[in-house]
Amino acid sequence: MESPHSLTNHRVRRHPGTPAKLTVGPADRPVVRDARSDTQALPGDLTSVLKVIHITDFQHGDLASPTRNDFLQKYAGQDYWARLLPAYRPQEFLQWHALASIIRTINAAQDDPSLQADVLLCTGDATDSSQVNELKDYLTLMDGGTVEPGRHTADLTEAPSFGSDSSFWLPESVQPDAWKESCGLPRVSGIRSVAASSFAHEGLSIPWLACFGNHDQLIQGRHTILDPATNRDVDALLTASEKPCGTREPSAEPGDAMDQYLQDPLVHTAGAQQAITADTERRIVSRRDYMQAHLDAPGVPTSIPGRGFTPENVRTDTAYYVYDGFPGIRFITLDTTNTRGDVDGCLGEEQFLWFRERLEEVHSTYRLPDGSEARQDVENRLVVLVSHHGSRKLTNDFGQERVYLRDDVLDLLSRFDNVVLWLNGHTHVNEVEARGAAGHAFWEVTTSAVAEWPVQLRHLEIACSPEGSVEIRTRMVDSAVPAEPELPLPEDLDDPVAYCASLHRWVGANDAGSVGGLSADGDVPHRTARLLTTVPSETARDVLTS
Repeated sequence: MESPHSLTNHRVRRHPGTPAKLTVGPADRPVVRDARSDTQALPGDLTSVLKVIHITDFQHGDLASPTRNDFLQKYAGQDYWARLLPAYRPQEFLQWHALASIIRTINAAQDDPSLQADVLLCTGDATDSSQVNELKDYLTLMDGGTVEPGRHTADLTEAPSFGSDSSFWLPESVQPDAWKESCGLPRVSGIRSVAASSFAHEGLSIPWLACFGNHDQLIQGRHTILDPATNRDVDALLTASEKPCGTREPSAEPGDAMDQYLQDPLVHTAGAQQAITADTERRIVSRRDYMQAHLDAPGVPTSIPGRGFTPENVRTDTAYYVYDGFPGIRFITLDTTNTRGDVDGCLGEEQFLWFRERLEEVHSTYRLPDGSEARQDVENRLVVLVSHHGSRKLTNDFGQERVYLRDDVLDLLSRFDNVVLWLNGHTHVNEVEARGAAGHAFWEVTTSAVAEWPVQLRHLEIACSPEGSVEIRTRMVDSAVPAEPELPLPEDLDDPVAYCASLHRWVGANDAGSVGGLSADGDVPHRTARLLTTVPSETARDVLTS
């Protein structure tokens, strides 16, 4: 493995049909940002209270799953299909190696004092379509074991990139395809057998906490799993020996392909079929079973039981929780998925009330809805929110009678001055924004996806002064693999996992149609910054003496 680094001067695109050039540039110089004003006065006398690594959006998928809509990728650019796209990533057959290399990078970084961390936070979309086999693969990658990339796809021969459909990248084939023509992706003879080979994987060496994303709860991150009849139909399709590889003509019914999908997740599967190997583990996993799998996962002494999920979560079928395992800090992990469907998020009434109560428990002073002040004798903690959807994407009231959306959540948070940080994913971009008013503001930090460009992790450190100054230092760190893979594929690979991860990132840097796009890495203020805010002095004293 290479040393962790930052790819800053990283893309030089020559002309259409030529692949991106990735080079290792100088590390970013931190930008100072103050949530309260335009001033940039750095506080002194700060004590570090927490170091965190944030990763998100693996969308680890079963590439032969009959519920995948990858065959729709050929319709990119057509409005009718747009909300179901992208349905395919050219680098997806290397997804195991990408996440394994991110985890290797995190473990290696623990030898660097500037990158050490107390805990890792994973903010959802760990799986692609809420399937049992996807969940098992993801937990193996997080916790360690034998990784088998070819297990569900006949050594990847049933994955889209190793068929004959020229709308996919066909790296083993001399046949032209859309990706070779549009951005110059090459033929990489021999890559399938390398990518499909099993490998031993060490797993994370630091504790980690999980939360739910829409792809962890919904079929393809879109359709509800609450309808028993639909689930039976989907499970019957999933465990069969065929998968759709074509679709019907666009419907004349009102709406677009997404509207119709939200009514029936099998509506677009009536076209041509491809033979696949049947797999009994290719079935929907319930929310309860998803959480129970985290509770059942074997761990090392540093593991957090259930990775945050508790037996009470399983009993009540609720995926939100608090974690108070670090002095002076409260993590509040939310489940922002709309269980009725669609991709963006919301909070239900029960969770919203629970959320308010968990905030109240760690505030000795807070504001009531009428603006008056409430005081109580409790120990203050700094609050770190953890969720899949950030505030901009809490917009989904599909199928719901009463939900709480962006303005509701921000209004609630404006009453609680100990909130300093909100970590989330979903949009697949690096973004850092201040939220709140002049009296109190916190930082909302969104991190890009491991599934696609730029394949990074985010390191954050929270420091506090006795007077109440808070600084959150954040930087992006690249997967510690070569900036570009050696081509053609070498006959002898010292590290096949790192090679495949390098190829994954480089191919992803050429996928302009990805969810985050080719600017997902963001500008320096959204990557490497010193983020300033304040909390009440009594909060700071409680935190520093806890």
